[in-house]
Amino acid sequence: MLGALIDLSVKRRLATVATALVIAALGVHAYLNTPIEAFPDVTNIQIDVITQVQGLAPPEVERQITIPLERELNGTPGMIGMRSESLFGLSLIYLTFEDGADYFHQRVLVEQRLRMAEVPEGVAPHLGPEDTPLGQIYYYRIVSARHTLTEIRSEQEWNIGPRLRRVAGVADVVGRGGFLEEIHVEVDPARLLAWGLTLEDVEGALEEASANVGGGFLRAGDQQLVVRGVGAFAAAGDIREAVLYAENGTPVTIGDVARVTMSHVPRQGANGYNLELENCGGVVYMRLGANPSLVLDGIHEAIDELNESGLPDGMRLVPLYDRSVLVERTLSTVHHSLIEGALLCIAIVWLFLRSLRGSLVVGIVIPLALLVAFLGLYLIDLPANLISMGAIDFGILVDGAVILIENVIHRMDERPPRTVGERLRLTAEAAREVARPTLFSMAIIVAALIPVFALERVEGRIFRPLALTYTFALLGALAFSLTVVPALAALVLRARAHGSVHSEPRFVTILRGGYERALGWLIDRRPIVLVVAVIAAVLGMTTASHLGTEFLPELDEGDFTVLVELPTSASLEVGQQTLLEVRRRLLTFPEVREIDTKQGRPEDGTDNESVNMGENYVRLLPHDRWRDGMTTELLQDEMRDLLAGIPGIRFNFSQPIRDNVEEAISGVRGQVVLKCYGTDLVEMRRLLLAALEAVRGVPGVVDASLYRDRMVPQLEIIPDRGRLARAGVSMGFVQRAIEVALAGRVAAELWRGERLVPVRVRLPESEREDVGRIGELPISAGDARVPLGALADIRIAPGRSSITRESNSRVLALKFNIDGRDLGSVVADAQAAVNARVTPGDGYRFVWGGEFENQQRAMERLSYVIPIAILIVLGLLVVALGSLRGASTVLFVTPTAMTGGAFLLAASGVNLSVSSMIGFIALLGQVALASLLVLGAIDEKRRAGLPLLKAALEGSVGRFRAVLMTTLLGMLGLV
Repeated sequence: MLGALIDLSVKRRLATVATALVIAALGVHAYLNTPIEAFPDVTNIQIDVITQVQGLAPPEVERQITIPLERELNGTPGMIGMRSESLFGLSLIYLTFEDGADYFHQRVLVEQRLRMAEVPEGVAPHLGPEDTPLGQIYYYRIVSARHTLTEIRSEQEWNIGPRLRRVAGVADVVGRGGFLEEIHVEVDPARLLAWGLTLEDVEGALEEASANVGGGFLRAGDQQLVVRGVGAFAAAGDIREAVLYAENGTPVTIGDVARVTMSHVPRQGANGYNLELENCGGVVYMRLGANPSLVLDGIHEAIDELNESGLPDGMRLVPLYDRSVLVERTLSTVHHSLIEGALLCIAIVWLFLRSLRGSLVVGIVIPLALLVAFLGLYLIDLPANLISMGAIDFGILVDGAVILIENVIHRMDERPPRTVGERLRLTAEAAREVARPTLFSMAIIVAALIPVFALERVEGRIFRPLALTYTFALLGALAFSLTVVPALAALVLRARAHGSVHSEPRFVTILRGGYERALGWLIDRRPIVLVVAVIAAVLGMTTASHLGTEFLPELDEGDFTVLVELPTSASLEVGQQTLLEVRRRLLTFPEVREIDTKQGRPEDGTDNESVNMGENYVRLLPHDRWRDGMTTELLQDEMRDLLAGIPGIRFNFSQPIRDNVEEAISGVRGQVVLKCYGTDLVEMRRLLLAALEAVRGVPGVVDASLYRDRMVPQLEIIPDRGRLARAGVSMGFVQRAIEVALAGRVAAELWRGERLVPVRVRLPESEREDVGRIGELPISAGDARVPLGALADIRIAPGRSSITRESNSRVLALKFNIDGRDLGSVVADAQAAVNARVTPGDGYRFVWGGEFENQQRAMERLSYVIPIAILIVLGLLVVALGSLRGASTVLFVTPTAMTGGAFLLAASGVNLSVSSMIGFIALLGQVALASLLVLGAIDEKRRAGLPLLKAALEGSVGRFRAVLMTTLLGMLGLV
């Protein structure tokens, strides 16, 4: 069948080339429409449930919101994990689903269950944006010398955000920093008492005083009039004039008991930039499955439009982080690899064959195979990324074409064709001779990739696109090698009149002669060679077993983040000043271009940080503008030393993408995580502190600390049930008064054109910040007014700033990063240290996770999938060679050949990772190709009547050039 295909391709060579051009055109279309990402989205399918409850402390959020929601969400079809965080006024639940789940169908299922949850009245859980943890593709800041931060933030909420959300593929736009406008009705408790009113009276009056209603329609002669009752607030003066009650014709208005002021929504976060204390900006989130290149193009267009004519004079948007920079770098890498790889392959082929036409025929396989890869990705709707495209070895892609062209030229050297018919027959005959080893070698490489297809979860999402891309490219290369290459060889290779079309280069002749002599000497000493091979294999396996292990070599994103944690009791304003000092120090480094700081969380609850946490995004200049000898590691070490002089802070260095991935995978920002599950947070903290002391002594451990271990001072107001009963006041009445007075409650809205301004009832700031004055808050008890302090105990006590749960159990975590050592050995030492010093009691357990968990799972899966792949490879070798002995010979040679990889990793100090394991898998295919070529040639010589030893010598020497070329191409193609 292969012979018939080759004969047809040679006979219909122009039609074959035309078909290849059509496929190439389809590939170009696929390339232009395939999403290209810098890094594969390795996170699980995740749905976030966000619930905001103004003023509730974390324990109340856990009891009233988080636990009821978890109870209802348990058993959601397809769900594989659930974790949650209960923070001040915010509940966040993260649901993860199995691979292959329909994301939008899962959102519908979660929505249905949320409706059935028993949560307090007025609480409205909702789903987070339709993005992924890697969806933050664009950060920007809003600059203006003419506008206040309130005006800038208003523009962000009502103009910039809606415009960017209209871009196809944008899931959400979150504004940060500045002040979100709000009107505060600050009630004077003394005036309330004088008029015999309560906060509930004020709240109810505001609710009733602002409303527009419809009165249907009336006919007026020939006209129809629509009736509108217009009573909504239009200005702050309308709020002051809202009537509370009237006595003897004298009204008591809101203005009589309260001060109406223009203020802002209570903030739990802020933004800073360089030496600016406060700044306003936004983050654009990409929808799951969208094409980042197209989305970013739409964002750029929208921002250009806003800057040109969509913003008030003097206001403009300035980009801070643009994922397109990383995407363009990815595309540039692929383009350079394509061009340089093709040129390198062409040069090597020409060096050995001295045929420019033959070299160009080989080189054309590279772009054709890559276009087929893009076509395959496009058809299965899978994005391309730097790992999947950058890991393709162009040398392996052209192996089949090289073997075929080399054999055609070799046959023309032996018997130059004199007519077109002879040339076509010789080309087809030479191609048929090597078609079988070419086919089976490519099949073996694909079979060797089976372990990669078997990877799951995070490692599967990283490497499965690589395996699929590689497979598509190999299939394309195989198809073109068996069709287009023979067709082009028949078209362009010509014999010269005086004889051979080409002559073997002198250096190849010299190398071949040396190889022949060395091989003859080795064949005469076969037992010694076998012993040396076995020793080399044993040494290689021993060396590999002592290599350090890690999950993945770290991706350098070009910039990094500095996560700063302040004392848990730090206020927003204190945090702003401290983070300003952090930026001031970091800006002294000449490598730093700019720094943007996100402190706390935005008003929409999409983040889980508190005000004592700051994330500093440090943008760096290009490396060629750094100081001589400066590296990223040295720069971070110098920054650590400088930041260590700021008292009371802890900090951690990370990268934007890695940071989001780590938190999405384990819920903790850190390479290695130790989680403690239990019920008593005090005991869990004690266990983890003991574990922390143990791991700090392990070499290679850096940035070790308890994760989100925050206790904050809390003002506890504990109503006394006996006193409440004697005063005739219900618990709910008192609790509502506390909520309205201190946290405030939005009771009405004021419209300014299309912009909505909430109206919040609360006590004045001077009243709320004085614990003694809080006790004077009047509570209605029938006709009397009783101060809050007479009904409740008021005290300051420590409490958790957040409570984390996982799998329906409370959890605390210890995290650390690794520097200077490999992941596997550091974790092994850390586990031994913790096991020796800490023993969790009944009801408590430790679980190790993070990047280490992914590496362990991947290696475990490879350990039993690789033997299966080897058996499949053995079966293919048996079919290809027609002999179990020959197939066993190839498998015997393989571990010996792979020793070079183990020795080189050890010599270069590179750890054994999942990436290097896949490199060894690809090497298996390369070894099989060389072995098939040599054994095929030996079998030919034996069929010609030569004895075994002579056939082994002549067959190996005859394939010397082909094996040397394919090996060099495979090796240098990775450059």
